[in-house]
Amino acid sequence: MKIANRLLQRTLGLRLTRNPPSRNDSFEDEIGLFRLLLERQMATRPIETIVQIGANDGLAHDPISWLLDCSSAKAVLVEPVPEAFERLTALRSSRPNTTLLQAAIADRDGEIEFWTARHQDPESEGQCSLYSSIDRGFVERQLKRYSPDASAVPVRVAAMTAATLCRNHLSGPIDLLQVDVEGRDAEVVHQFLDAGSQPMLIHYEHHHLSWEEDLRLLRRFIDTGYRRARIGIDTLAMRPDAAA
Repeated sequence: MKIANRLLQRTLGLRLTRNPPSRNDSFEDEIGLFRLLLERQMATRPIETIVQIGANDGLAHDPISWLLDCSSAKAVLVEPVPEAFERLTALRSSRPNTTLLQAAIADRDGEIEFWTARHQDPESEGQCSLYSSIDRGFVERQLKRYSPDASAVPVRVAAMTAATLCRNHLSGPIDLLQVDVEGRDAEVVHQFLDAGSQPMLIHYEHHHLSWEEDLRLLRRFIDTGYRRARIGIDTLAMRPDAAA
């Protein structure tokens, strides 16, 4: 971390910090701050297209649930975990102009092995679905820390690249890209940028990224002119013309 900070300060004038694990109440504080920033942005320029990667059930620690409730924007909501997707469908299937995709964003189209959690207590099952990822080791580390009574289990899920999603399910630019994919956020954001998508706003969780991943994505934002703001464990990146 010290080496990373020296490099950041020398080359970019930035400093990395590692946040301690957040309590549930701080999640609500961070979502509230993000909402204030988003509402301020929307007063200048409307959000007409939303893509959410890692939508889970549409409620648990979801920073844009309120926006989907009150907005008529076109939305593409992506969630691979079967149980979470079932709850998401029950919540959002009647929302107009909304596409629900039970899939993971991966480096190829097809089917992949995905890891989620099973808990001995059925009432805790929904919370455990938050700890889901392509990376088995990541899921096991999270469960050991936060839910030791749960175990990581594999499921086969559909997979697609960001380029495939944009080609098949979008007909125009993305105004808000919301990403929460348990440690793979930088990879997913890079995929959308590589696909030629330049979302007006990108909101993702940086908390689980390595400093190398974090630095590479920050440098890409700087090179393309995005402005950036840290909000707790998340980062909000804004295209230069976002307030135009």
